[in-house]
Amino acid sequence: MRLKTDFLFDYSQSYRKQIRYLSEFATAVVNRFPVRVRTIRLIDYGANATFKVCDFKGQCFALKIFSAGYQSENALNEQLHWLQQLNMQSIFT
Repeated sequence: MRLKTDFLFDYSQSYRKQIRYLSEFATAVVNRFPVRVRTIRLIDYGANATFKVCDFKGQCFALKIFSAGYQSENALNEQLHWLQQLNMQSIFT
C-alpha cells in the first residue's frame, strides 16, 4: 500500500486540516510496523512533524515526518546518526 503524501505540509490548508492529515498519516506509517500502538501524540509541528508513539508495553518512540525538500539527504542522515549515538549512550530509556 502506498501512502498518499501530496497533502503533507500543504500550507494552503488550515492548521487543523494539516494536523488531522499528518496524524492520520502517522497512524498509517506506524501501522506498518509490528507495534501495538496505545497512543500517538503530536509533539512538534513546523517544517517537520514529530510524534510521540507509545505502545502497550510502555515503550515510547519518536516518529518524525519530514517535509519533502526541506533538508538534504545528508542532513537527514546526520540526524539519524546523532539519534543512534544518543541511543547507544542510553540517553533514551
